[in-house]
Amino acid sequence: MLLAESVIETTAPTQLISMQLVGNDRPGIVRDITRLLAGQGVNVEHLITDVLLRP
Repeated sequence: MLLAESVIETTAPTQLISMQLVGNDRPGIVRDITRLLAGQGVNVEHLITDVLLRP
């Protein structure tokens, strides 16, 4: 016996944005920021991180 279920994929309107965040480095900062974004339904598709030393 084979059961099949029809799935209709709906796509919600999307909005592409670019953000630049600057802050003091610490363990877990990327995790914390992405967790906050995910909690708002934001999908991060591309991420670049960098650490700059202060003069």
